Amino acid sequence: MVQAAQANMQVNMQANMAVAQQAQAAQQMMMILARQQANAKKPVPPGQCYQLNLTLPPPEQKLGLLLDDNVTYGLPELKNVASNSSIRRQIPAAYQKDCCIISLKSHAFGLVEPKTAQQCASLISRAQAVMPPRGAPK
Repeated sequence: MVQAAQANMQVNMQANMAVAQQAQAAQQMMMILARQQANAKKPVPPGQCYQLNLTLPPPEQKLGLLLDDNVTYGLPELKNVASNSSIRRQIPAAYQKDCCIISLKSHAFGLVEPKTAQQCASLISRAQAVMPPRGAPK
C-alpha cells in the first residue's frame, strides 16, 4: 500500500513537471530579426539576421514593442522596445530599434513569416495567450 502511494505520488510529480515544461515551452517564441541597410531596395542580406529566443510574460502583461510596416522590405518592423519592457533584456541592444521581423515561431502556431505589423502583433499575442494567467493553476 505504501509502495503504491509512493508510486502514485511519483507519477503525479512527473505529470506536474511535464505540465510545467509544456507551459514553459508554450511561452517560448523564436524571432528572427534583420538589421536594415539605409535605403536598401533589395532583400535583407542573410548576414544581417539574428535569431532570438524570447520567454514571453503572462498574457495580461504588455510587451512594450512598437511595430510598424517596413515598405522597403515588405516586412513588419520592430521600431522600438520600451525601456520598461519585461523582454528588453532578452533582445540585444543592436536589435532593439529599426529591425525587420523575418519570422516568428511558437508552439501556438508553428513557424510563420508575417507580412505586416498587425499580423506580427496578432501572432505574438497568440503565443503569449497560450500561457496560463498569473496565479492560475498549471
